[in-house]
Amino acid sequence: MFVPGQRWISTAEPELGLGTVLRVEGRGVQVLFAKAGVLRPYAVDSAPLVRAEFRPGQRVAGKGLAFLVERVEVREDLLVYRGEGRELEEGQLDDEQSVSQADDRLIGGRTDPVSHFELRLEGLKRRAEARRSPAWGLGASRIGLVPHQLRVAGIASSRRPPRVLLADEVGLGKTIEAGMIIARQLATGRAGRVLVLLPDTLVYQWFVELLRRFNLSFSIYDEERCESLEQGGDTSNPFEDEQLVIADFTFLEQSPKRAQQLLDAHWDLLVVDEAHHLAWAPDAASPRYTLVDQLAAATPGVILLTATPEQLGRSGHFARLRLLDPQRYHDLDVYLAESDRFHSLSKVADRLLDGKALDDAQLATLREAFAGDDALQAHLVDTTKPEHAREILAALIDRHGTGRAMFRNRRASIGGFPKRAPVWHLIDKDMLSDEARQALLGEFHADIQQPSPTIEIDYGNDPRIDALVSLLDAHPQDKFLLICRSQAKVLALEEALRTKSGAFPRRPGHRAARSQCGVFRAARWRALAAVFGDRLGRTQLPVRPSPGAVGLAAGSGSAGTAHRSPRPHWPEARHQYSRARRGR
Repeated sequence: MFVPGQRWISTAEPELGLGTVLRVEGRGVQVLFAKAGVLRPYAVDSAPLVRAEFRPGQRVAGKGLAFLVERVEVREDLLVYRGEGRELEEGQLDDEQSVSQADDRLIGGRTDPVSHFELRLEGLKRRAEARRSPAWGLGASRIGLVPHQLRVAGIASSRRPPRVLLADEVGLGKTIEAGMIIARQLATGRAGRVLVLLPDTLVYQWFVELLRRFNLSFSIYDEERCESLEQGGDTSNPFEDEQLVIADFTFLEQSPKRAQQLLDAHWDLLVVDEAHHLAWAPDAASPRYTLVDQLAAATPGVILLTATPEQLGRSGHFARLRLLDPQRYHDLDVYLAESDRFHSLSKVADRLLDGKALDDAQLATLREAFAGDDALQAHLVDTTKPEHAREILAALIDRHGTGRAMFRNRRASIGGFPKRAPVWHLIDKDMLSDEARQALLGEFHADIQQPSPTIEIDYGNDPRIDALVSLLDAHPQDKFLLICRSQAKVLALEEALRTKSGAFPRRPGHRAARSQCGVFRAARWRALAAVFGDRLGRTQLPVRPSPGAVGLAAGSGSAGTAHRSPRPHWPEARHQYSRARRGR
């Protein structure tokens, strides 16, 4: 069947061109595809190969000759083509012939069985149908089907490219929404290179969530990794070594060289968490904001995340919207003037949604808002018509307020969450000396500053420690999470709890665990897993900084905030940590 020197074509890979049989041994055959530089071994009985046979009337080329075939002869099992007074053996043919075009294949009789065609057609139809599904890219995700998250991810993913601000309240799943958008952009091919910029305390939380929930293996970049790539002899940009990258702001702020390399590496999608820390003013911008601004200008897709969009005031909110759409949000004064009209326009929008007629004052407000737009002015004649109301609402969304750039879900509007009720433990003010009051006031002022200044903290005689110990004594079977404003408070609280009446960890039934805040950051997950993953464990009070890094909603207190967990439900915590360590 196979003879050395014969020319064959791979039906599975016709792009390889003509192959030449080099060797036939027993049940195997080796075929060289010189055009592609590929040597392929095949089984004689099942090789996906067809003989390259050209028929009279077809054109062949080889050894600098080209002619129409007039006659085909067989010489020692090899084909010889004659025409126009010339002759070429099949072994002399060029590796690239016009053999893959559909018409030439039909003329040459090189067709597949009908069953193969039907199988390919069915496969293409099913793939096309799957890609049209709004769940494309999310089918294998380990996430709950939460309606508000699916809605945000669906709308954002349909935009080309997505440039949105995810501003859900704490605990509503902004990280999950961003992960869904990333997964869908990658699955549809709209994004190939993704950069996630974070505060250093959130790096491993994001790494674990993206890997565990979406099977997206991101690479964590720091100075050590960049130096390792450069020392390995690779002189190219280290950020071009991976397609999916996580980096923290602190690392980039400490190295202008790395920040410039990050800018030089082109990205398709930029994700920034804790965006409310990007400080901006009309006359100045923080280094973090400047970096994100430069990246956003060069990156098609941008996703910003913050639970407190107006933490830095309306100007700060404008600054984040400006990153997403600098043409729409180009002037702070114009934005502030529009903001002042939001309240009246929102009432108009409510009446339009309810299908109610507008009064004269509301119509006058819309005429002023749509001045110069004759089409919209015509719709104001009868706003009760559904089609007119839709056009007016769409114009209000696009031209006023945050438009379609921001998504904000609130617990009160979503519902279904357990009610949170603060339980206050009041301390008798007469128990405090003037010096103690001043110390508490100074601690409070330090907590509300950005960033917090370093102050001396001593909880040795602090009445709040007594109240905390009493709370734990009253609930010996429950577990609590104590979240502090800073690492310094974690250390000071741990020392006070250890020494206060020998409470921790010496007293039976009570143990405090400090999250590893001064060493390898992934160890924090292990510390929390040791507490919440073991319901029978003796650790009752883990203490850690950075409430956002554990994904729990927490208010800020002067010393910290304690959360009670009667039925801890973190069975996957150890699994998250182990996968993070393997991936790193």
